[in-house]
Amino acid sequence: MHFLSHFDRLTGLAKRPLFCQRLTQMLAQDADELVGRTVVVFDVQKLGAINDSFGRYVGDSLIEKIAARLKQTYADSDCVGYFGGGTFVITVANCGNDSDTGLVLQSAAAPLFVEPFFIDGQELRPAIRSGVAFFPHDAKMADVLVQNAEAALKAAREDNEKYMMYGLVTQRPTSRSLALEARLTRALDREEFLLHYQPKIDIKSGKIKGLEALLRWRDSKDGLVAPSQFIPLLEQSGAIVDVGEWVFLQALRDIRNWTASGLPTIRVAVNVSTLQLRRRDFVDRVLAGITPAGAQFAGLDIEITESMLMQDLDLSIRKLTQLREAGLGVAIDDFGTGYSSLRLLARLPVDTLKIDRSFIQSIADTPNVATLVSTVVSLARAFNMKTVAEGVETSEQLQKLRIMMCDQAQGYLFSRPVPASDVPSAIARLENSPTPLAKLPFSIDHAKLVHRLPGMTYAIST
Repeated sequence: MHFLSHFDRLTGLAKRPLFCQRLTQMLAQDADELVGRTVVVFDVQKLGAINDSFGRYVGDSLIEKIAARLKQTYADSDCVGYFGGGTFVITVANCGNDSDTGLVLQSAAAPLFVEPFFIDGQELRPAIRSGVAFFPHDAKMADVLVQNAEAALKAAREDNEKYMMYGLVTQRPTSRSLALEARLTRALDREEFLLHYQPKIDIKSGKIKGLEALLRWRDSKDGLVAPSQFIPLLEQSGAIVDVGEWVFLQALRDIRNWTASGLPTIRVAVNVSTLQLRRRDFVDRVLAGITPAGAQFAGLDIEITESMLMQDLDLSIRKLTQLREAGLGVAIDDFGTGYSSLRLLARLPVDTLKIDRSFIQSIADTPNVATLVSTVVSLARAFNMKTVAEGVETSEQLQKLRIMMCDQAQGYLFSRPVPASDVPSAIARLENSPTPLAKLPFSIDHAKLVHRLPGMTYAIST
């Protein structure tokens, strides 16, 4: 009875009262030694979905395994605790200011989830969300510090962020967000959504190879609302399923309108949310939408993120295989930001890897990032996949990508996203204007492609 009143039965970790009691002692010691302290509260995302899909036993086993890794990582058990419901807490010394947040999260919780968890033959790669509070900046008492970290975690969930610092919670426009969310629930009925399209350019030839459909919302009060503001709200409410289906059907209508106006059929990629992919009738709904013409003539592809695949890997692979067999292309969006492995890539029914813009932004001035992007391109080619670089904004970035023999590029260097009505003129402009690719000083020398910049020579075997 004494043990159960202080420790969680499933994990063996301290419950909230005991953790706060221990934290009080640490804070007193830290204050004497003028040491800062950080509290990180994190929870396992989609734990309910794991329980529903595989059974409560698998969810409990996952919590046990996470707790076991925590115990291995932190020899001092006073530093960790479990609050129930998939929520863990860690306290770390010597990280007492906002600039250390990334370091805290990288060293505190992230290493626990690098390797997958294997439970009853299932490979699970759970994602986490974190709230962070600093002592003494955010609170000087243990229970208040923990409460503030939990408030930051709640804010991170609401804003669909990976982590949130408590210092930013009070700056969130809560009342405006609630009003915005209320209007968003009626946006589909009011026909306030629209699609913008961004071209994807073949790096070798300079020709347009496709478009990506991007959802936009023209709010009756605020005008165009940033996707980073309204898309998380759609996902939280579940409305992303209906809106995602509208995006799919609207892209088909736009393709048909362009074809009717004399434009050759061009492939359009549509982003699919986790909630859409998890629906049992997802494949049937997609195929029903393209039935009149067939997938090959509809010119539609889908884009998913790495993290989406990890929810139910085998089921996702089956669904994507069905769509691919029906003629749709499949791309992994934001590649490099998740947990894909070589073994996973070999199994995926995927045609394209889209390299996340965060890598492209520093490809020209960070050698390690350039090496990473080059490796991704080589891997994709080994698996008979194409690569698309997102967020290309400078000619120097484009030069690097061509050296690496990346297939396609997408970004402001070529075109900003444009409304459907402007797509024909945007295509004409790109086809008739001088392309940045023409300025690249390349030469062919036997079996090697050589590119020279001042003081530098790259030689890539073909």
